[in-house]
This record gives sequence, structure tokens and C-alpha cells, in this order.
Amino acid sequence: MNWKTMLKFPLLATLLLAFFLIAGAASTHAASPGAALVQLDVTGLEDLGPGWAYEGWVIVDGNPLSTGVFTVDGTGNASVRNFAVNANPQDVSAFVLTIEPSPDPDPAPSNTHLLGGDFNGRFAHLTVGHHTALGNDFLDANGSFILAVPSDSSGNTPYTHGIWWLNPAGPTSSLDLPTLPAGWAYEGWVVGANGPISTGVFTDLAMADSDAGGPYAGPDNTPSFPGQDFVNPPMDLTGLTAVISIEPSPDNSPAPFTLKPLIDGHIDDLGAPGLAQEMDNNAAGFPSGTAKLLPAQRYQVTFTNLTAGQPLSPAVVATHRAGLGMFNGNQYALPALEAIAEDGDESSMAALLNSLPQVSQVVQVGAPLTPQGITVGDFSSSATFEIIARPGDRISLASMLICTNDGFTALGSASLPQHGSHDYWLYGYDAGTEDNTELSGDLPDPCSALGPVVLNGDANGNENTAVDTQPHQSIQLHPGIQGNGALLPAHNWDGAVAKVTITRLDN
Repeated sequence: MNWKTMLKFPLLATLLLAFFLIAGAASTHAASPGAALVQLDVTGLEDLGPGWAYEGWVIVDGNPLSTGVFTVDGTGNASVRNFAVNANPQDVSAFVLTIEPSPDPDPAPSNTHLLGGDFNGRFAHLTVGHHTALGNDFLDANGSFILAVPSDSSGNTPYTHGIWWLNPAGPTSSLDLPTLPAGWAYEGWVVGANGPISTGVFTDLAMADSDAGGPYAGPDNTPSFPGQDFVNPPMDLTGLTAVISIEPSPDNSPAPFTLKPLIDGHIDDLGAPGLAQEMDNNAAGFPSGTAKLLPAQRYQVTFTNLTAGQPLSPAVVATHRAGLGMFNGNQYALPALEAIAEDGDESSMAALLNSLPQVSQVVQVGAPLTPQGITVGDFSSSATFEIIARPGDRISLASMLICTNDGFTALGSASLPQHGSHDYWLYGYDAGTEDNTELSGDLPDPCSALGPVVLNGDANGNENTAVDTQPHQSIQLHPGIQGNGALLPAHNWDGAVAKVTITRLDN
């Protein structure tokens, strides 16, 4: 539920905000003194698809502390690059990467540990072979398969229509693979032009897999080993690819996971059933990377609305390296800033900032600020939160002036105090992306719910392409409310619209 929906249910909004405040207070109280930044650089991760995400963990005094959740797109780019944790770097011993359901009802790590590594100074080399992950690098894994159709003893089905990971002389398993830890399972596959087909999931190399002979098998019994027959409908396996993968358990996808220790790129017809075909070891391509642990400072930030007539949308705040920022005067607004200025939607800006290695931490405040002297449920005119920064970082912030077409306020790449506190006064800006019609239908709905007066006809505001400025103009100081539409003098302001107070918490 977003903040705009919450405004339609004020009692629920009050209860939710109370919960967030209690949970946040408890978390802050329990956190270790000090702060650190974890820079994660991993190759080989894949998009887990809907309902799943990666989560990082640092081990502090033997206990896991989440560094945060992230996803990976189809090209391998992570949604978050840096992760802030409330822990002294010297107390952090290891890093572990897990696969978690999303949303995740359990605050503890899942059993599916993908990568791990011990910190040696500031660096941890992350591998699947670390004892906190799968515990084996699989570089010694080997195996073979045979073509046969034991489920059809009539001889009517060609032997090339079945694949079995066994040595018929025993019979014994033809796979030399380590026992997997909890949270993982092996799965066999045949892959062709129409995509992958699972031949079953297994953890014991010398037992039948999850579907025995498979759904396409014939009438006869099949061996107690991994494999599958394709009798009905018939399918010739020659020319296809055979794969043994390592799958998360529970599994995130019907397709093979990125861990594929054994592959044969071309299933051959060797002229007779039961002849072994060796598979190639593919473990050198497994995901790997580094986690870099950097010291950081904690800051308390208080964002206060100074106006009597302009509610402010939930702010997005970031600490980052010099030379980066959300906004500079006299420049054109990026699409992510346009989304804030026209609709109070900070999600695009947060996603953009999180994807940049120059950004230390992104905070989405999550609650709007009411004008001075006005409360709506638990929404008030001030919000206080913590943020982590590296030495030399700067801080930026952006929030919409809700009772405008495309007005916003921002703090652009400001210095963080080395000691004590520092105040910044923020002014109103016009993004230059939407005409200032001041009409109720062109304004976000929360203008009525949070503003000094209720506007008639505010049926469905939000970003309105019909009043986009063509062409877009550069960012300028906002001229204020002109009284041309539904907005009133009560919505106007004079001078600074907000104040940001930043206090360093660590010595």
C-alpha cells in the first residue's frame, strides 16, 4: 500500500505508521554501534523472476545481519550496488548471499545459501565453495549418461528416446557429485529448440528422481536412478543438450538455474543402447565475486515542512560521492525527477540511485509531510530518519510540492557535517515539465487530503500528459501560486519551503 492509498484510510494509516515507528525504534536500539558499507561485485547471477530475490548477510559476532534485498535483471545488473549496515567493520567476519522469497515473511536467512566468503581485512572473495554456501566448488564433478528406454520392453520405441544417469554394469550411479546442503537439489534436463524439459529432481545419486520414469514413460518399470523415458509422445533425444543443474529448494523457476556443473552439448546416437556418453564440467562459470567492507558514518536527518499551505511528498534521500546529485538548477529534469515533481512518485529515482556504485545509501522516507500546524492521522510536518555515508560523501534529497503541477524542493549534493549539526533551507523549484494550470484535475489527489483546504473536483489527479510543457523547460525557481485555477492564496509560500537538519551520530 502506498502513501496515497493510505490517505484514503486514515485509521489504517495511523496504525501502519505507528507500527513502522515502533519497528524502526526497536531496530535502531538493537543495532551495533558504528556503521559500515558493503560493496558487492558479483558476476554470474541471473534474474530470479517474480516472487524471489537475493539477500546479502554479514556475520557479526556469529549472527547474520541482513545487508538488504536486491534483484538482477536479464543482463545481470543488480538493482542495488552498495548496502549500509549498522555494524562496526571489525566485528564483521563473513558475507553470505542467499535466495529468498519476495516478499519474505521470515526475517532469518533461508537455507538456500548461494555464495559466501570470509573477510580478510576489507575484502571477502565470494564462491559457492565456501562453507557457508554450497561447500564445494564442483570443479571435480564428473558424470555420464546412457540412452535407453527401460519403460518399453516391447522394443517398439527406439533407445534414443530415453536418458538415464546410470552405469548398467552395476547398475550404479554414473554421476560423481557431492552431497548438497539443505536448500539445494540436483535436476536433470534435456534442452532443445523448444526449451528445457526436466527429467526430475534428486538429491541421492543412486535413487529414482522426483518423477521416476517421467510422465511420458511406457508401461514397464524404470531403474531407481535419475532419468526419463519419452515414449508417449515419442521424442528422439539425439542432437539435444543434456544438463545436470543445481536448483534452489524450493525452486524459483521451471527452467534450469545458473548452477550447471555438468553439460553435454550434443547427445549422440552411439549405435547401441547402454553406451556411456561423458559430460563436460561447467563449474568454472559459476557465480563468484567480492564483498568490500568500508567504514561509514551514521547521520540523523530531520526534514521539516516550513510552509503553511504546501504538503510535501515522501522524500527520497541519498548519500553519494561528489559530482553526483538528483538535481542542479538551470538543467533539465531527468525522468526520475519529473516523476517526483509531477506525481510525488519517488520510486524511479530510488531505483536509479540504488543502481549506481557512487551511491552509498538511499532512504525512501515513506510518509508525506503536512503543512505546518496540520496533522492527518500520524502524518505530520516533520520526519526524522538515519542514513549512512562514506567519508567524503555528500547528500541529496527531493520531494514534491504536492499542491502544484510540477513543483518540488530539493537539496542538491550538499556537504555532510564532520561534527555536530548543520541546517539547510530548501526552496521551491519548477521542473519545467508541466504547465502550471493550477487546476484540481491536474494535481495529485493528496493535495486535498493533506493541504490547507479541500479542493472541489479533485477526482483523479496525478501526472497528466495533456498538460505537459512542450518542449520541456529547464529547472527554475518556482514562481509560486498565481491563482489561475483551483489553488488559493492559502497554498502559496514565501521564501524557504523546507529545512533539513543533519546531525552526525558517530564520533
